[in-house]
Amino acid sequence: MKKVFRFIGMIFKGIWKLINFTRLAIVNLFFFAVIAMVYFAFTQSDAPPAVEKKATALVMNLSGPIVEQSTYVNPMDSFTGSLFGQELPKENVVFDIVDTIRHASQDDKVTGLVLSLREMPETSLTKLRYIAKAINEFKATGKPVYAYGAFYNQSQYYLASYADKVYLAPDGAVLIRGYSAYSMYFKTLLEKLDVTTHVFRVGTYKSAVEPFLRDDMSADAKANATRWVTQLWDAYVDDVAANREIEPSVLTPSMDDFLASLKNVDGDLAALSKELGLVDELVTKPQVNEA
Repeated sequence: MKKVFRFIGMIFKGIWKLINFTRLAIVNLFFFAVIAMVYFAFTQSDAPPAVEKKATALVMNLSGPIVEQSTYVNPMDSFTGSLFGQELPKENVVFDIVDTIRHASQDDKVTGLVLSLREMPETSLTKLRYIAKAINEFKATGKPVYAYGAFYNQSQYYLASYADKVYLAPDGAVLIRGYSAYSMYFKTLLEKLDVTTHVFRVGTYKSAVEPFLRDDMSADAKANATRWVTQLWDAYVDDVAANREIEPSVLTPSMDDFLASLKNVDGDLAALSKELGLVDELVTKPQVNEA
């Protein structure tokens, strides 16, 4: 009987050793995987990607927000995200974009620049101007710059206007809406929630606390916002008009003028964009690839 119990004990002991070995092996593999990811994260090169030896064009296809500094991603979050199929946030550092364009401008194997910006979200004019400066430097080397899009939002079109040729899909449009500023006001909400606020304010244009005190924008705050928004919009219009060699009024039509122009082309926004000089040609993506 003792031998039977001893035999059963040896079986359970062997099973326990197997479980313990498996557990340690998994932990060690996970540990070494984390070490490897940390190593590659800190040793990867910051140099622009190598370009093939044959003559080619640099395609600038930006997907995700343009930021001044990338968000820190914990290596553990990166590993677990990859393990469970979760995509990490896509960001484009403005300095990396500019550095890549400048590097390509000096590379003899790069014969041109293609701006494919359909997934680039709206961004600030300051960042756009920084990228545009690099595009101008690229053009100064004598290499052509082309832009293609099914639709152009305001930020996309600003960069596209620096291209030598701007192409638009026959069913596309250039969507320019201007700049605006607005805030949420919740004075009445606070009153209904019986919330009392204590605010100390000095100065006419100290409007940061207005949401707690009002349900709308004060005249002073509106005048102040109008001033800086107008300056920003004027800078945008001046840059684009100069790039496209069109009158600034083309970008700032009255509603009546816009509707009249749209009626003349039977409501075709793509045709209107070409007629106004915003784009050069209406072509499909296959036609662009063949060009």
